[in-house]
Amino acid sequence: METNKLKNSVYKYCFVPLCKNTSVSTPDKIFLNVPESKKLRRNWLKAARRDKKDVSDKSHLSCCEDHFDIENDLENYVQFKLMGLKRLILKKDVIPHKFECQLN
Repeated sequence: METNKLKNSVYKYCFVPLCKNTSVSTPDKIFLNVPESKKLRRNWLKAARRDKKDVSDKSHLSCCEDHFDIENDLENYVQFKLMGLKRLILKKDVIPHKFECQLN
């Protein structure tokens, strides 16, 4: 594990219940920000089976790539892969939709 990478980055964990991915335990995973838009944020929480009462509207949450089809859910996937872009853009209204970590 690269020490410099951790020093210069913020610790992130996946907001999906039962998902164990963090920026420390899985440093090569992509973590996407949960949107601030109330409607879209509510849809993300509902999809992940996360109780919205437990989450402040102001809290910064992240969701790991395991809950998306990154290749098809990103607007700029090709640029990300070919040019190493740092800023990823999800397609409009995409919500997490893969939850293998949740059995039911």
